[in-house]
Amino acid sequence: MRTLGYKSPNEKLNIASIGAGGKASSDINGCASENIVALCDVDEERAARKFKEYEKVPKYKDFRRMLDEQANNIDAVIVTIPDFMHATAAMWCMERGKHVYVQKPLTRMVWEARQLLEAANKYRVATQMGNQGYSNEGTRQAAEMIWAGEIGNVTHPQNRFRQRSTGICGSASLKNGLTRPAVQTTNLRSTATSISLPTGAAFTISGAARWAIWRATFWVRRIWRYTWVLQPAWSAFTRRVQATSCFRRSR
Repeated sequence: MRTLGYKSPNEKLNIASIGAGGKASSDINGCASENIVALCDVDEERAARKFKEYEKVPKYKDFRRMLDEQANNIDAVIVTIPDFMHATAAMWCMERGKHVYVQKPLTRMVWEARQLLEAANKYRVATQMGNQGYSNEGTRQAAEMIWAGEIGNVTHPQNRFRQRSTGICGSASLKNGLTRPAVQTTNLRSTATSISLPTGAAFTISGAARWAIWRATFWVRRIWRYTWVLQPAWSAFTRRVQATSCFRRSR
C-alpha cells in the first residue's frame, strides 16, 4: 500500500496553523494529506471557511494558548499571518521543539532572521520559508539559459513595476522633513523589441503591441501553467523554443 502512496495515520505529521484565512488557507490545503490538529486566527470571519472545513479541530485566537494547550499534539506549525508577527510566532514554536513553515517575508529585520537561525540550530527543528516557487523547474531553466549565454551578455535587467503615488514606493514625505527618493521605473509599453530571424531579416515589435499580446494571452498562459498534466510537455517545448536564435533579442 505504501508504494501506492498510502500513509497510515501513525506516519502522518500533526500540523497546526497560525493563520487560517487568506493565504493561510492555501498553505493548509498543501498539508491536507497530513493531520490538521489545531487552527488559530484572530479574524473568525476571514477564517470561517477553514474553521468549518475542520469543525472538530480546536480553534484559537491566541497562538500562545494554542501552543501551550496542544503542545503534545503538534509536530509542526504553519505561520501565515501579517509579517510583523512572523519572527515572534516562529520563535515560540521553535522554542517548544516544533518544526515551522513561515511565509515570506520571513522577518522585518536581519537581526530577527539571525535569531531564528540560531534557534533552529539550537532546538534542532526543520524550517522552511514560503518561497519554494524559486525552486521550480522554470526558474532553474531560466537561470541555466542565462548562464549558458543563450541571450548574450546580460548587462541591464528590467523589472515590471507599478509605482504608486503614495506609500513606500511613492514620493510621500517622511518624518523630519525627509522625502523618499524617486523610484526609477521602465514603461514597457513604450519600449520596442527588435527580433532577428535566422534568415537575416529583422523586425521590431512596439511596446504597445507586446503589451496587448501579453494581456490577451494572460489567462491562457496562467491556466496552462497550472495544468500539471501538461507541464512536462510544456517544459520540453519551451526549452526547444528558447534555444532557437529567432527568439533571442538582437544585441
